[in-house]
Amino acid sequence: KQIHHHPTMEDVVVRCVGLNPECVPRNVWDLIEPRGLGPLEGTIAKEDVAKFCLQEALTPSIYMKDVTIGYKK
Repeated sequence: KQIHHHPTMEDVVVRCVGLNPECVPRNVWDLIEPRGLGPLEGTIAKEDVAKFCLQEALTPSIYMKDVTIGYKK
């Protein structure tokens, strides 16, 4: 059985650079939009990605975009 998703006005695609469970969380992150613009470090902590996603779910600030998150070099 397939589940079909119909995008809404609030859909956001979040990409992260080098998700690393061993990376120490910094409790900060940087957004690069559109994707591919700007230098980011090669890894980001899983915990920081989860915090970003939770923050956006609870208090949305990004709509109809795709963003890349990571730590700026």
